[in-house]
Amino acid sequence: MIAEIKGKVNMQNTNLTSLREDELTGNFFGNLRYIPFAKGLKKVLRNAIRPTALQSMIDEIDADYWNDNLFLWDRVRESDRITELDVHMDFSTIVIGIEVKYRSGLSSEDTEEDENLSAENSINQLSREARVLHLLGPDKKKLLLLLADDLVCAETIQNVKIRDGVQLGYLSWQEVLIQLKKLTELNDFEQLIITDLIELLEKKGFLRFSEFEIDTADISISDYWDFKPPKAVRKFSFGLDKVVVEGKYYEFG
Repeated sequence: MIAEIKGKVNMQNTNLTSLREDELTGNFFGNLRYIPFAKGLKKVLRNAIRPTALQSMIDEIDADYWNDNLFLWDRVRESDRITELDVHMDFSTIVIGIEVKYRSGLSSEDTEEDENLSAENSINQLSREARVLHLLGPDKKKLLLLLADDLVCAETIQNVKIRDGVQLGYLSWQEVLIQLKKLTELNDFEQLIITDLIELLEKKGFLRFSEFEIDTADISISDYWDFKPPKAVRKFSFGLDKVVVEGKYYEFG
């Protein structure tokens, strides 16, 4: 709904790839703004943020009602170029920018020929967003976050050139989903919103394997498990002409 209000949906529906990303952004942050910041998003951000050294920047945010602090798809002019921040949060002591990714990568990245470019001239999407974030909060602390899939977060922010004064970190959708499930002290209305968001993220494929469920009595930490096959395996086939003979093995990379 918010993505459509903000004009992120075109009339011909030809932008379906970006639409899925914008809808996810609007649905997630648009619903969380109905829950006090300290009870909802603050806890999610604080516990899901990486590296964990950045947690202190979230801890110091003092806000309850925070819809006035949240801006989606903010377009900011930097010299002769306009850069869009998917999420921009402006608090009394800190500004936070969040680049949201669903299945796509960054819109622009530096090439090998650009490796000598400074943070002020880099065309990398996160580098550009760091520069506009600095413009939005020149006298405040500045935090730029990438919110994306577990498998790409850490790799995407490696070697990104970020201007001085801006901290760069990331959140994974998988960890955000885990933290949503840990939220407590919610009233019935707030819990309904969180339940819907959990179901949405699970349907998007962000459910991470967390543990085995073993139907047994309590296990002593001093004990260990020993797994043995029911019978000796003499040979098995991988659908090839060769088999693994007893006493020999193959490694598959």
